Formats: sequence, structure tokens, C-alpha cells
Amino acid sequence: MTRLQIKPLAFDKNDETLYGSKEITLDGKKIFTPIVSLDTRHITHNDQLADAAKGLNEIYRQLETRKHPLEGIIFNRKRQDNFNSKLQTEHNRGNSQKELTLCILEYAGARFPLGRELEFILDTTYLFSDIVPLPTLPKMTAAIDEKSKFDKYRIFQEEIIRFLRSNKHEKPIMGVIPRLAYAFVADLMEVYIDNDINAFYVDFEARNPTTFKQNLLPVFRTLAQHDMTEKSFIYAHNIDVGRIVKASDVINAKNILSFGFGFDAMGRRHKKRQMPEKARQKIDMSSRRLRLFNKNDYGYYRILNPRGIREIYPSDSSIPINAFSRGFLGSLHRLRRYEKLFNMEQLGLEAFRVRQIVKDYVPTKYLATKQHVKGKHIKLIKRFKDNISRKKSNQKSLLDIFSLL
Repeated sequence: MTRLQIKPLAFDKNDETLYGSKEITLDGKKIFTPIVSLDTRHITHNDQLADAAKGLNEIYRQLETRKHPLEGIIFNRKRQDNFNSKLQTEHNRGNSQKELTLCILEYAGARFPLGRELEFILDTTYLFSDIVPLPTLPKMTAAIDEKSKFDKYRIFQEEIIRFLRSNKHEKPIMGVIPRLAYAFVADLMEVYIDNDINAFYVDFEARNPTTFKQNLLPVFRTLAQHDMTEKSFIYAHNIDVGRIVKASDVINAKNILSFGFGFDAMGRRHKKRQMPEKARQKIDMSSRRLRLFNKNDYGYYRILNPRGIREIYPSDSSIPINAFSRGFLGSLHRLRRYEKLFNMEQLGLEAFRVRQIVKDYVPTKYLATKQHVKGKHIKLIKRFKDNISRKKSNQKSLLDIFSLL
């Protein structure tokens, strides 16, 4: 079985948090964590992002949607060629000689994909990935409300793992941790560990780690029980930045805090946040506005005009500041693309900086210097570490107690 080669490099010297740095090696390619993936859909060959922000790429697609119906793709050569061509273009925007790519496919159907549909999904993610993420099935996993339904999902996962490992040139598999009921998360982790998988991605479904922490506990606790925390690669998928309201010029950047909760890598949010209509009305929906990440204080700044950009624009950005100025006067699509590029690069540069902090400094002291990191969030990160680091003997005793009830 092919597993990622993972070498621990540094961890929180005070043992207060799960901040760490690792070396990930695969087929001669090497990346270092923490790292932020680049969404290659928004990158062109003319974009020269900072090398320090590069190394990991993500390709994301939803299938079984109106735009991408599976039957319409697998039985229509023209549609299939068009679908594959776009994926190949995105894949080619990364450096395949040095960088690792994840192709995450989301199946939006309300039933298990079977037969040729499932084979197409698995063949696609295999062909366009270095580490092969298992597909996510949000409608299916949302319907799991009893053990019998989870058992069907577990069997499904085991079957697709066997299928992927039947390839002559086997690639490492990345297990998916969807938003399941609490009782099933640890069981799913055990399935992956039993199948010798040491790479995992958590689908946050447009939530952030401070609000999703209960779902994360069984993930990291199971890894700790198997002494795999330092030997695993853990990726945050579909992670949100935090609550955005009209009245706030700056919001706290909660996605970047995922590294403190034990994640090695972080991607973008692809899905919209689900919220009540009253809450939605409070969101800033003005068309010509941006939210730009400031790595010096961990704030996302609301930008309404070019002057606002100049106030926070960093010297290490590879996105020309006049590109934003032109965007405010021209194409909204272009303005949004520059926003995404800017944030991906700045988050990636901050991840690079965090590697050095973990090696040479104390992460909690570093976080305390960030104006828009609240003290309660630092406490949450520290408490999370404490909650998964309980001694195994105590956990066993708890299970023994319940077995007697």
C-alpha cells in the first residue's frame, strides 16, 4: 500500500497547541507544512505568485448538478472532452514536477453513485491527483441518522478504497471526513486507519474551526490514540473565514487559525454558508467591495475603493495594486479574481511564516500579537489540545464505565 512519507520537523515548544511543521514527500516531490493550497481555477500563466506560497494545489468540482450531470458527461464524448479539458488546464497551471495536487470531487446526488458513474468519479480524481481524495457526498452523509445507514456508507468507502488500490500505479489515498453525527466520526477514522491511510481531509461545509471544534475532536483524538498525529497529513476543505456583517470593516480571520487546531494544510471555501434569512440580510452584499486578508493582524478588511487597498497593501504582494484600481472601474469578475489571488497568496505567505514561528518561537505568544485574534480563541486552541491529549488509560476507563451501565 502506498502511503505518504511524513517527517515531523517541529512542534509547539510549550506543548500548548497542535501547531506543527512537517515534511511531506511523494514521488520526489516535497512540500512543507503549514501550507495553503492554491485554487488553480483562478490562476493564469501570467500570474507570478510568490514561491513561498506555492507547493500544494486544489482542483474542485461538483458532479451530478445541473451544470455537470454525470450521465450527460459519461455518455457524451463532447461533454466529457470539455469537462476533462478544463480539469487538465487547471492541473497544468501548477508545477507538476515540484507541486502536489488534490482533485476533490463532490457528488451532489441523493443516492450512492454506482457502476460507471462511480468509476468515472474515481478515475477522474485519480488521474488529476497526486494524493487521491475520496469523493464527498454531502446529501448522502447528511441523511445518516442511524447506525445501519452509517454501515452502508462505511461499506461504500471500503469498496472504493479497494477499487483505487487496484490501479497498477497506486497513489496515496486521502480519506474524507464529512459532517457526520458525532457518534460516527471516530468509527469512520478507524476505517481509514485500518486501511493504512495517513492522509485525511475534513469538509467544514462553510464553517470555521472555532464553531466546528466538536466535530474535530473525534478526528484528532482517534489519531492521538493511534499515535498518528505526527504521522498524518490533515487538510481543511471548504473552510470559512468567519462571520461577515455589514457594520464590520474588519472581521477576525478564523480560517488561518485551523493550523492551531492541528491542520497541516488549508483550502478555500467553495460552498455558500447556510444561514437564516435575517442573518443573510446583515451580510455586506454591495457589489464593488472586497474582503482582503491582512497577515500582520489576522483581519479581513472590507475594501470599498482603491484608497482602502493602499492602506493595507503589503510590499510582498505579487498582485499589482493598480489591478485592483482598474477592477473597481471595470470588470467585476476580474476584481473578484484578484481578490482570490491576493488572499490565497497572503494566506500562503502567512503559513510559510508560521513554519518559522513553530520552529523558533512560541505560537500562542505569536497569536497574541495579532490584533484581530481574540483571547478566547487562543484559549479554545489550547483547550482543544488538552481535550485530545487525555491519557489513553483515562479514555479506556471511561469506556469501561459505560460498558457497565
